[in-house]
Amino acid sequence: MKKILFSILCCPAFMLFVKAQVYTYPIQSGTENWKKLKSHSEMLKATKLPMEYLNVQSADLLQSCLSYPLLFDYTAYNNPYYGFKKVVLQSNVLSEFMKRKDNGMALLNYYKSVDINSINLLKNEIEQGNLTLTLTAVEFMMSDSTALRSLSKDKRTELMDYLKDVIILKEKNVHTFGTNGIISSLFLASRILDLSGNAEWKEFCIRNESIVTFMNNYVPNKELISNIQAFITQLKN
Repeated sequence: MKKILFSILCCPAFMLFVKAQVYTYPIQSGTENWKKLKSHSEMLKATKLPMEYLNVQSADLLQSCLSYPLLFDYTAYNNPYYGFKKVVLQSNVLSEFMKRKDNGMALLNYYKSVDINSINLLKNEIEQGNLTLTLTAVEFMMSDSTALRSLSKDKRTELMDYLKDVIILKEKNVHTFGTNGIISSLFLASRILDLSGNAEWKEFCIRNESIVTFMNNYVPNKELISNIQAFITQLKN
């Protein structure tokens, strides 16, 4: 038995899992070394995670995703959700995380751990902006059907209950979170409700035909967003 245990402990895969934790990117966005990179291709190469840092628990892998120097590239696209999907395809850490069968739970735990009430206490607008963009990225990740379906019905309900409070808080602080910050939360809420089979939501979708385009392609319009906000506000627990 001792020999077997020793063999397991010496197994390379086991060693990698034990040693590897959250990855510290050697080149950070905004630094002098970052400015020396001459192309987007060089940036992608410089931010690629070594294999041993991909072989970690999903919670740790998520932290590496959120510190990914090119994470906010999605903001350069007219459609931020489309842009985020492009970022995922180009990043080995994001691609690996989005394939994880337990990524939904890792995202839920992280999402609920963030005290967004304290956003106005952050030092400056840059820190506030970074938190807002990070939360939007997390909401995009949670909106993925694989992530949502990995959660039990009770956990999706838990997420929805928490999300309603997030939406209310964002609406009260729209000057900080911005309209896009609210829309990404409504996008996630819409996908949760659609998966739940909520009868009231089904009726809402019949009355608002553009909701399908919004849920599939993240194409909002002012009237629809207002209607979704009103629906969620009156939604019973």
